[in-house]
Order: sequence, then C-alpha cells, then structure tokens
Amino acid sequence: MKLKSLSVLGLLAAAPMASQAAMVEMNETEMSDVSGQISFTGNFDFGFGASYSVYGYEVDKTVYGSGDSTSNWAFGKTKEVYSPYSSRTYYKSKEIGNDYGEKYISTYKSWGRYND
Repeated sequence: MKLKSLSVLGLLAAAPMASQAAMVEMNETEMSDVSGQISFTGNFDFGFGASYSVYGYEVDKTVYGSGDSTSNWAFGKTKEVYSPYSSRTYYKSKEIGNDYGEKYISTYKSWGRYND
C-alpha cells in the first residue's frame, strides 16, 4: 500500500512537467464559444499516517481521501493524543466532502480516559 501511495504521489508531482501548454490570446467572439465543465473518471483512495511521541505523550495523525466521481468524494484528517501517565485521551477530526451533490464539512472533538 505504501509503495502504491508513493507511486501516485510521484505521478502527481510529475504531471505539471508532462503537460506544457502555451497561452494563446483569444478575442471576444472566440471566448463566447468556449464552455466547459470539470470532469473526473476513476476512483481514488489514500491514507497517510504518522505516530510519534512528544514529552511522553503518544500522538497519532492521519490524512485520508476517497472518491469515485466529482459528486462523491471526501478528504479528512484525524489526530489522537494519549497520555500514558493519566490515561487521558484527546481526539479531533475534520472532513470535507460531497455526498452525491450534498456538500458538507464535519468536525468532531472528544476527550476522556481509557478504562482498562
């Protein structure tokens, strides 16, 4: 999975180099004939995460995205912090997306204790 994600990132980084378009001046009549709409074909699904420790606190961060069309997609991020000293936790997430035409922004925060 990591190799696939790295390959996709490499292709996205190289895309601007592969397509070099020249700017061409257009007059008003040519501009009036121009129309267009964004289009997307295919599926995408990715997730990147990092786990590390800061002053003894354990931190997990994730960035993710998925979709199959211009009307169905989502991007988000999460963060969880855990204190092994007090067993306290903090969790935060944010997601933006388009659920078949209904655009949304979702945020969530929680805190508490692990009860082992």
